[in-house]
Amino acid sequence: MPPLSVDISPLTPSAKVERRNYEEEDDETGFEEGRLPPLLLADPEKILKPKLDFFLGSGITGPVMVKMLSSYPALFKSSLTKQVIPSFDFLKSFVRTNENINAALRRSAQVLHATDARLQGTLVPNISILRNHGIPESRIIWLIITQARTLMLMPDQFSKVVKTVEGFGFDPLSSAFIIAVRVKTGMSRSTWERKLEVYRRVGWSEDEILTAFKKQPMCMMISEKKIKRTLEFVAKELGTKTSDICQCPNVLLLSFERRIVPRCAVMQVLISRNLFRKDFSLNSVMLCNELDFLRKFVTKYQEEAPEALMAYQGRRALLGSDIGSEDCGETVML
Repeated sequence: MPPLSVDISPLTPSAKVERRNYEEEDDETGFEEGRLPPLLLADPEKILKPKLDFFLGSGITGPVMVKMLSSYPALFKSSLTKQVIPSFDFLKSFVRTNENINAALRRSAQVLHATDARLQGTLVPNISILRNHGIPESRIIWLIITQARTLMLMPDQFSKVVKTVEGFGFDPLSSAFIIAVRVKTGMSRSTWERKLEVYRRVGWSEDEILTAFKKQPMCMMISEKKIKRTLEFVAKELGTKTSDICQCPNVLLLSFERRIVPRCAVMQVLISRNLFRKDFSLNSVMLCNELDFLRKFVTKYQEEAPEALMAYQGRRALLGSDIGSEDCGETVML
C-alpha cells in the first residue's frame, strides 16, 4: 500500500474540483467578478443567440444556462459547430437523458469548450482507463454527470491517480473508488498534504486517516477549519477520542450548527442520566434523519430525561434553525 503522501503533480485549473461546496458559501445567483463584462460585449445575434437556441432546443433548462453563463462565460465564445455541439453530443452519448446532461453541464460547463481533438485526447482514453480497471459503467456515468472535468486530465496523470487510489485498497466496484478518484484529481499535492497534517494534529495515525478516507473519500474535501472544529467538539462533548471518529467520517460532512451541535447536546443529557453508554454508535445518532432522531433519542426518553428535548430545542433556536429542517447539498454519504 502506498503512503498517503503520494506525489501527484499540481493540476490544471480546469481539472480542479469545486471546493466551494465544502470550503465556503456557494453563491448561486452572482456572477464571478471580472468575468462577465467581456460577454456583454459579444454580438447577441451572432454569438449568443445561436448557442442559446441550441441549448434550449437540446433540452437545457433556463437555470442551467444561467449557471453555465455565470460560471464559465468563455463557453459562449466557443465555436458552436467545432466545440459546443461535438462536446454536447459526446456527453449526451454517455449520460443519455436530458436530466443527466443538465446535471453534468451545471457542474462542468467548460467541457463544452473542448475541441474534438481535446475530447479524443483526454475523455476517451481516461474513460478507457477506468474501464480497464474494472470500474462499472454506472460509476463512470456518475462521474461524468457529477464532475466531467475530472476526465479532462492528461491520460498519464489520470492513470497515475487511478493507480494510486487502487493502491490505497479501494474496491474498483465500489462507489468509494470513483469518488476517491474525483477527490484526488481535484486536489493539488500541497492541499492534500495540508489536510493530512490537520488530521495528524488532532491525533489521527496514518492508518486512521486511510480508514476514514476509504470509508468516505469526501472527508479530504472538508475545510481544514471544519475538520479541526468538528473533531475536537465531538470528542469534548461526548467524552471520546478524536481518533474514534475515523470509523464514521460521514459525520465530518454534516452541518456543524444544524446537526452536530444539537445532537451532541441530547447525547450529553442521555449519557449523564446513564441512559446511554459513551461507546454508542456515532453513525446511528448523527446520520439518521431528524424525525428518526427525535423518535429514537428524544421522545423515547421524555419521561426519564425531559431536558433532552429542551437541550435540543435550545441549541437549534440559539443557532436559528427550525426543527423539521434538514441538511441539504450534494454530499455523497457512503
